Amino acid sequence: MFSSTLKRGFSPIVLVLAGLVLALAALGPSAAVAKQGGTDRPISETASGTNVIDVATGAFVVDVAGTESHLGTVTAHYTGVATPTGPTTISISGTGVEVAANGDRLYLALSGSATLDAAFNAQGTLVNTFTGGTGRFAHASGSEAGTLSMATRSFDGATLTSAIRLSLTGTVGY
Repeated sequence: MFSSTLKRGFSPIVLVLAGLVLALAALGPSAAVAKQGGTDRPISETASGTNVIDVATGAFVVDVAGTESHLGTVTAHYTGVATPTGPTTISISGTGVEVAANGDRLYLALSGSATLDAAFNAQGTLVNTFTGGTGRFAHASGSEAGTLSMATRSFDGATLTSAIRLSLTGTVGY
């Protein structure tokens, strides 16, 4: 899927796609209707880690660590697909799990977009929509949105690996 576009200079799209997935990180203002699971609470997250994308399929895996209000020290794992939308742009979609310091899990669906430069670095937006979890997040709802940035670490022609940074805010109900 991406190998033929890489030969035509589409490589930055793959990197942006991977960055958007991690992020997990975020579009515009967060519009959380969190009442379903309980009390609405503001949430903010900063995290950094690694994004790995298969340029042939657009499949990506993002692993980050950071801090998030209501979760404390957090680790997160996101998977999904990046799809080229133009010569240097991608859209991303996928799922993820954020794990709180005490082990409670917050599940989410993610979507976003990014723009790539010639070195496959990416800047974009991400929205995470909470879909439940475990422990106190069993019936969580709401969303967080914000920005992501990715810096290329390596590209071997098949796999693009990037450093990723996320900054997200929103509302969570639990």
